[in-house]
Formats: sequence, C-alpha cells, structure tokens
Amino acid sequence: MDKDGDAHIEAWAQLISVTDLDTSFIPIKKNKFVIGRNSDCDLPHPGNNLISGRHCYIERDDQGKVWLYDSSTNGTLLNHCIKLCKGERRELHHGDEIHIVHKKNATHGDIGYMFQEMEALRAETSSDTDDTQEYTVPQADLTIEDDALNEGSSLLPLWKRKSMEIFPISCKKSKSDSLPDVTISTTGKPRTAEDNPKDVARDKSEMTDKTDDTLGADSERKSLGAEPEEDAIAESLMCIICQELLHDCISLQPCMHSFCGGCYSEWMERSNECPSCRVKVERINKNHIVNNLVEAYLKVKPERMRPEEDIQALDTKNKITREMLYPAKKETDADDEDSEENCDEDETDDQGDHFSQGPFNGPVGLLNNTNNFFNQGGMVFGIGTPFFGTAINRAAQPVCRQCPNFVDTSSLGQPVGASTAIPTRGAVGGMGLAASTSTLTAALSGPSGSGSDNPGAKILPTAPNFTCAPNGNHVLCLCCMQPMPDRRKNNQIPPQQCGICYRAYCHAYWGCRKLECNGCLGKFKDMNFGEKCLASLILNNAYESEIFKNYMETKGLSVNDVLAACLAKMVLGEYVCTNQAVLSANDGINTPVCYECGLRNFRDLAYNYMRDIPLGELPAEVKNRTNCYWGRHCHTQRNKPNHARRFNHICEQTRTS
Repeated sequence: MDKDGDAHIEAWAQLISVTDLDTSFIPIKKNKFVIGRNSDCDLPHPGNNLISGRHCYIERDDQGKVWLYDSSTNGTLLNHCIKLCKGERRELHHGDEIHIVHKKNATHGDIGYMFQEMEALRAETSSDTDDTQEYTVPQADLTIEDDALNEGSSLLPLWKRKSMEIFPISCKKSKSDSLPDVTISTTGKPRTAEDNPKDVARDKSEMTDKTDDTLGADSERKSLGAEPEEDAIAESLMCIICQELLHDCISLQPCMHSFCGGCYSEWMERSNECPSCRVKVERINKNHIVNNLVEAYLKVKPERMRPEEDIQALDTKNKITREMLYPAKKETDADDEDSEENCDEDETDDQGDHFSQGPFNGPVGLLNNTNNFFNQGGMVFGIGTPFFGTAINRAAQPVCRQCPNFVDTSSLGQPVGASTAIPTRGAVGGMGLAASTSTLTAALSGPSGSGSDNPGAKILPTAPNFTCAPNGNHVLCLCCMQPMPDRRKNNQIPPQQCGICYRAYCHAYWGCRKLECNGCLGKFKDMNFGEKCLASLILNNAYESEIFKNYMETKGLSVNDVLAACLAKMVLGEYVCTNQAVLSANDGINTPVCYECGLRNFRDLAYNYMRDIPLGELPAEVKNRTNCYWGRHCHTQRNKPNHARRFNHICEQTRTS
C-alpha cells in the first residue's frame, strides 16, 4: 500500500478489485508496483498460500509502456485467456483484468483486479460529459378534456404516452364534432380557427416538426438503451480465444473443443495442450459441420460478419497444414489379385497387418511376419478384451515361442525352437528359473555385461517345457507386447502376472526380450531395479536421491544390498510401504511384483532407510538444513531444485494449512 513518503505523489494508474466489490481502488504511484504475499509488497496478501511471496509486478518503462511481469509459481491470468508463467511478461493496457488467483470450479476464492490508467480514465470521463446535453421541455398550460382522446392514449405504449405528456402535441378534432378545431400554441395559449389562419398554420407546422423529432429521438434512445437479446447460437459458435464467430474451424481430439484455425496456430507454437481443458492434443481435425453452421448463421445475420482485414489476418496466421489434418497411413504389403477366390484371404491379411501395426510394438522378427504371428482360432487376452477378426468373425491366433509352428526370426541370433530357446545356467531367487549363457543373454544384459561378475546384469530364465494346444489362449506381456501361453491359473509354474496390479508380464516365465527391461516381473526380494532408479529413488527428489547415492558409494552398498536391508526391516515391522497389506496377504517378500509396483514400494522403504542414517555420517551442508514445513509430502521439492537444496525433506509434515 502507499508509504508515507509517497503521499504527495500523484497516482498514474489504479487497480480496482473485480472479485471484492467492497474494496476501494488501489492507487499506483511507483513505476514498479509489486503484488505478493510478503508484507513488503506494494499490494500484500498475507496468509494466502496460493499467492507467491512476490507474485507479479506492474512496471512502466521509459517510453511510457506498462508491462505485467510474472514471478510466481502458479502463474498470473491476464484477461481470462492468457496465462503468464514465471519469467514471462505482457504489455498491459487500460481496462485489462489481472487474476493472481483463479480457480475454474471454485471462484469464491479468486483474486482479480482491473488496471486503469488515470489519463485514459480522465479522457473517458470528459468524453461522457461532452456527449451529455441538457434540454428543457415547454409545458402547456391548457388541459384538453376529451374522453375519446384520453381513452385512446391510454391504450398506447408507455413510452409513447410519456412523450405525449411531456412534449407539445397538435390535436385536431374530427369533422363530426361540433367543437371548433383547437390547437395548442408554442406559448401555451389555445388557438381556434377564428384566429389568424397564418398563425394557426405556423403553429401546426412547428408542433408537427417537434413531434416528429421527439418521436424519432425517443425511438433512437429506445433502440440504443435496450439490452441486446441473448443469442444462444452465436455463443455456441464463438471461439474462446478471439471471442468472435469461428472462422475456418478446427476441432481437437480427444476433447473435441473447437477454435479458429488461425487462433489455435498461435497457441500451438507455445503448448501442445488444449487451450480450454489443458488435455494433451493427439490430433487436429477440420470441423466442416461448424463451418457450415457459421455460414448459414451469417446469411441470417450478416451484421455479425467479421471485417475483411480480420479474416485475412487469421488466414495468414493459420499454420495448420494438410499433413496435420490427414496424417499419412502406412502402406501395406498385401498383394492385389484379380481372382475372386482369394478375396477373403486378402481381407484377412489386411486385418492382420492392422493388428500388427496397432497394439503390438515388439521386436521386428515376431510382429512384421503376419503369417507367423496370426493364425485362425483362439484369443489374445491383453489389457481386457480379446481381438477378433472381421473377415470370418473368428479370433486371430497369435504364435508364441511355445507354439508348434513358431520360428524365431529375430535378429538377435539363429532360429531356436520353443522348448530349447534358452539353455540353463542356474536357479534364480529360489523360483526354479534358470539363466542363459547364449549370445542372446549377452545382448540383453546391456553394456554392463552378464555373468556373476556383475550382480545387476539381466538374467533370462528358461521357460517350462510346454507346447501350446491348437487354438489355445494367449496373454500379452505389457512390457515387450509379445504373446505367451495363458497359464495364469497354474500355480506350479513361474508367475505370469503381478500380485499387486494383476497385469501380465513374461520375464519370470521365460525372460523378457525387451532390451531396456531389467526384469519386468519377479519376486519382490529378487527384483533387479538397477542403478538407474537411484536418480529419483528418494521422494522423487533429485537432491535427496543424490545424497543417498553418495552415501551408498561411501559405504560400498549396491541397490540389491539396500533392498535386502529394507525388506528385513519390513519383515520385522519397522518399515512400511504402500502395498504392505497386499504383500502380507500373499507371500510377503516372495510375492511376484512387476517392476513398476516393486519400485513404488522400494521407494517407500528407501525413504525409511535414509531416515535412519545417523546425521554424523552425512555431509555438513546436508545435516545443517532446516526441515520443510510440508516434510516428505512437499510438492515443491520435485520441481524446484533450489528449494530441495535449502530444506530437508526427510521428515514428517508439521504444517497443515
């Protein structure tokens, strides 16, 4: 607010609250006006956690231009359509609205102001004063007693009766009446036909002109003062960006919100999200139906048509190309034959190519060979529903490594059979699974190599001896997207699904062949998370995770060592994790878990492990930090490196509001 030293300075602008009508206007006297939560701000909002300490500021430069700068975490909304992020600025004009707190679903807590420049405000005030004209109305001293006239005037509309009462009117009696013609003169005295005819004619002419002028002015005032009728069609055909009728309308998928092509082109350069709902845009379509509706609407109301220069500007800004509207489709290798006998076979081949390009994104050897991957009969159980063929209304049968007609055409090695795909090396984690020493294992082990010298290397188990029955059901591994026999009800074989999320994975059954996979399924105690998880292991906080990684290097600990220590504490009841109840209801640390579920619970255990590290074993700059009010539940620690470095988050929350 105003300081004592600024009391004599004249304000060059002011802010008016648009969310709290009882608040008086706030004058702006300094060239830099700061709004924020801190008490030293020019417009402070103490105690509001949605506002940053120095949320934004208004600055007037040497050229007289006014700029709005954002320096907040949550951003500043300008004119309900432009969101300024930290470090951005926009030129501010007279009448612009600034919202420092804006919620879509709960507007009662919004905080917004209208910016007004004093020079522009004074110009508007003087213009309104010049346009206002005072006038006096001559009053008639004569009252005409005429029942027919009174009855007829009572039936007129109110605005016409008002004008008849206020302004002088010339009234002429009908010929059937015995009374003489009476005319009200401009001086208020009645005149009859016996008076000077020239005076009577002059008075009638003056009264008629005044009456016409009065009715015309009253009609004009009525048309200008009337509230515009609501046009629901125009509101439905309006672009929320430019607030005008849609021009060259495009619609976004999957949210189906529509905008002008030129308006969205400018937005598209800054964000890949929908301007209305902030959903990620997957595709852009031209909306011909809306374009036709706008064209039909403008034929009825041509006054709503945009100026020609605005349409040309929108067409110039439109950067949406034909390739964006109609993405090129992949060409299929189906052979065209003229014989009618092969018509059904061609349709079936096209359907197989469609599936191979769609949900299955695995190695080239299995997926691109349509004849090998799909056959007739059986089902593929993936995330939920099976895939059915369309040509003969039968399910498409995949071919897995244990199908009789499977041939390994992958580029990782020579073709191998289903039952002898991977040799045995030794047991893994007491699950009866074996590892391979073939060149395939070496390729999948990654740059760190394979074998006992590297405990973090990926180990491929051997699949149980099994041959798929004709038309047998299969299930998809959600890691490599490859089919495997659906034997999830058999408890005597390695597991095929996670015990927490119940999604299917193939690594524990016969080894996942995806190069980036460290083991997508296994017992919790035998999971190989790898060193890549250390980057965000502790609370998804990069700084705390780096401290923990340095501590492990100092003590010579590996990821598997930390996991074993954490699981031992969990068995004793000292540590807890997110899905501990589910693990306890199954086989505890022997429960099969997928990589994602296992890592989620390992992060909880690793936090408890780091919490128990003595402060004396940590660096001085780490242990001297103050605790964050929000503790481990702080959201700022994940995206603000400076905040994560200054405060300690290995603690519990002490602040609730």
